[in-house]
Amino acid sequence: MRIPRHVIIDHGRTQYFHVVSRVVDKRFIFNPQESGKFFQMMRQFEAFSGVKVHAYCIMSNHFHILLQVPVRSEPILENEVRQRMENIYSKSRLAEFDEYVRIHRESGREELVERFYDSMRRRMYNLPIFIKDLKQKFTRWYNIQHKRKGTLWEERYKALLVQGSENALIKTAAYIELNPIRAGMVDDPKDYKWCSYAEALAGGKSARSSIITLVSGPNINQMNWSKAREAYREYLYYKGSGQSGSRRGMTNGEPVDKHGSTLKRTSKEAIRGRVRYFTDGLVIGSQEFIKEFFERKRNYLNESRKVICRAMKGADWEGLCSFRDVSGGS
Repeated sequence: MRIPRHVIIDHGRTQYFHVVSRVVDKRFIFNPQESGKFFQMMRQFEAFSGVKVHAYCIMSNHFHILLQVPVRSEPILENEVRQRMENIYSKSRLAEFDEYVRIHRESGREELVERFYDSMRRRMYNLPIFIKDLKQKFTRWYNIQHKRKGTLWEERYKALLVQGSENALIKTAAYIELNPIRAGMVDDPKDYKWCSYAEALAGGKSARSSIITLVSGPNINQMNWSKAREAYREYLYYKGSGQSGSRRGMTNGEPVDKHGSTLKRTSKEAIRGRVRYFTDGLVIGSQEFIKEFFERKRNYLNESRKVICRAMKGADWEGLCSFRDVSGGS
């Protein structure tokens, strides 16, 4: 049974999600112009909403984004809301909003002004609304450009809850960056323009800041871009012995030694192949993280379930577990 997405969303705490959304009928729509526009809109809604993009990859017919959804700790004042709106609205549209506010203020209808700004605040720090806004705006632009109508996306996007630990986040981010390698599009992620690693190498401040955050853990004050880049490269450029199969980056079962004994792959080897835990699971993280999630969400889940946490298979994942055991997980 599919678990409703709201079950994994908790507005009372900072959360991280790996989001995947695919184009309807798997159409290949993301050419350079489309990828550039989607990237631009993603960064605009990031600035508006307060949701942080930590890693992304825009493929030919789908996208991956690793998002941090912080808790709104303080009220967002009106002037900040108005400033953030500049990221996603045209000057003419902003002028219309300003005129609306002016008219109602002069008429003493302050409650309508507050209602308007509250409608904007509700769109912030919210995963479903961030994805909805981004996809809808891109769809409108794409349909105008290509003289088409109708939906552009499959009905639901996938959202995997990821523990906010260095172990879980860096593996998820690296898995996202390596999508073009698995697809055989490039041999090196730096050569694929539409991923966060390539953006960081090109000098993108947001992308660099995210990589520093991902690899630094509690030592963020001691980390700079040069150190972070080298640490991140260990995952992206690892060349493991298990690279075989009909598709680049895919694996044919477990690697074996010269005596035929099964070898345990490292996570750096495994993420160069398709690992369904990162796309088809529900939650990944430590055993403690998943058990705590289950206890909070017990009322929405099958209470008779005895096994609520399974170690991720197919490699040494350094303690990472999955709430849902994915068939063919690696």
